[in-house]
Amino acid sequence: MAAAGPAARLLARVDADLVRAFHDRDAAVLAFSGGLASLIVAALARKRGELRGVVVGTRNAADAIAAFVARDFLDYRVEALPPAVPEVLRTVRAIRSSDPRLTVPEALSLVPLALVEAGAPDRLVLSGFGLSPASAAVRRHLLGTAALSPGLSRRTQAPPRSLVLRAARELAIPDGFAMASRRIPAEGSGVGPALREAGHARHTSVARLLDRVG
Repeated sequence: MAAAGPAARLLARVDADLVRAFHDRDAAVLAFSGGLASLIVAALARKRGELRGVVVGTRNAADAIAAFVARDFLDYRVEALPPAVPEVLRTVRAIRSSDPRLTVPEALSLVPLALVEAGAPDRLVLSGFGLSPASAAVRRHLLGTAALSPGLSRRTQAPPRSLVLRAARELAIPDGFAMASRRIPAEGSGVGPALREAGHARHTSVARLLDRVG
């Protein structure tokens, strides 16, 4: 029998994390962007238990559009969670307060996952960060949170996109989904643009918005 290739080994590592996570539970919530990483996690997690996808996205945000296309085509259960600017500001402040080493852009990238976690207390929450490029600070932060990012490890870096693409094909994820360009969480969710719009309306910057209390 031929040895498993890199894509198969990657999927096995992600699936092993999911098997351990579902050991004592039968359902999970996935922070679902409709992107390649979350599609792979969804495809594997659905084999382990009931899965509910939650997409954080402003109206017409790229993540929301992609997530609902995936829902309709792949028969995934997906719900929308529109982010309100005050809630986003509180979340970014809380993230940076808990981990001051994170920059504002790094904290913003974590907002969609944090909002999904806040809406699913006492549930297993999954993310695709284990298969996505992220800074060392973001990866370190994620390893200290309750959410599980299958494939994320202190010993490994994020896999190259070419390998993630091959893994998606092994799961028979259609190329139309697999070949979509990668979206930064803060931009794909619309969180970043919403904050910039709020700052513009108040004649201030996002950094200053975040410095304000209340």
